[in-house]
Amino acid sequence: MQASKMNGATSSTATERVHAKAPTYPTRSLRFLEGLKRSSTDSSVESAKLPLDIIISGAGLGGLATAIALARRGHSVTVFEQVQKLGEKVGAGIQVPSNSSRLLLKWGLGPFLGDRVVEPSCINFRRWQSGDVIGYTRLVPEFRESFNAPYYVIHRAHFLDALYRLALKLGVKVRVGSKVKDYNPQTPSLILEDGTTHTADLVIAADGVKSAARALVLGDHDRPPKMTGFAAYRATVDVDRMRADPDLSWLVEKPGINLWIGDMRHVMTYTIAAGKSFNMVLSHPEDSDPSTWEQETAVNDMQQQFSGWDPRLRKIIGMIDSTLKWPLLSGQPLERWVDPSGKFLILGDAAHAMVPYMLQGK
Repeated sequence: MQASKMNGATSSTATERVHAKAPTYPTRSLRFLEGLKRSSTDSSVESAKLPLDIIISGAGLGGLATAIALARRGHSVTVFEQVQKLGEKVGAGIQVPSNSSRLLLKWGLGPFLGDRVVEPSCINFRRWQSGDVIGYTRLVPEFRESFNAPYYVIHRAHFLDALYRLALKLGVKVRVGSKVKDYNPQTPSLILEDGTTHTADLVIAADGVKSAARALVLGDHDRPPKMTGFAAYRATVDVDRMRADPDLSWLVEKPGINLWIGDMRHVMTYTIAAGKSFNMVLSHPEDSDPSTWEQETAVNDMQQQFSGWDPRLRKIIGMIDSTLKWPLLSGQPLERWVDPSGKFLILGDAAHAMVPYMLQGK
């Protein structure tokens, strides 16, 4: 059987070496790189000709990135966030492709990322049942050479922390424990649950997939994100446990992205947290109402969803102590993202929620 042939580290490593060759591209497909390599790497902060007072609702990745971009242009930015402490309770990884990392490094985020990022050497596409490599993309050194920037993976909480610290350095004011109760697009302003009103020249709502601001911008034309018919389990496994297992140690010896592909299902894995944690995203069909899901049985349900898959993958899944099941939502095209007043807008998941395998969203 194929599965038995692939159980050792030697067979798998040898297979990957066979595929470790330079990638080929369609003729003229990379011409856009000529202009890209001439682009500026200047990370200096500008002085705005007309400095604005700007309020952002939501200190997620989109909200903080927007705050940084505006502060670098010389504007005064205040971010309101409802949670008391930034970060995520659940360990989760996020991929930062070269088009994103190039901009982030230009902003000066590098020192705040430090050694918490991982630069995977390649992406291996694997057959679901055996783990055989069926496709391969080499990331190092090709992506640095071709796209002028690395391809990173990082723990979401570490990414958020780096953005937060850079924002503070640039003078952005971040107010946690400040839940927004309402917005006034005309003023523009927002009202917090404590009853205080905060007015600015521009209000930006980066308040997530369940955005309260979206309906204000769109009125009767609001189109909330819809279910895609899929859900994903998210979990992490301690790398030391995998390293101690001869069947699994090869997966964490060298940073890489591994993607098992099956019928209507896939499993994406890579190390995060400076290589100390093995991140897993397990996508599968799901049409039921999320309110009926029982998180207490999620680990057992997850194991059932991927029974019959690569024995090594199932072994890793067996090491998962806890997981959360997330519905995968997709935003519908909206008529506009900006209020007719021109002083109030939505961005991020509030405007265009994406499924995680788009590689540009969460």
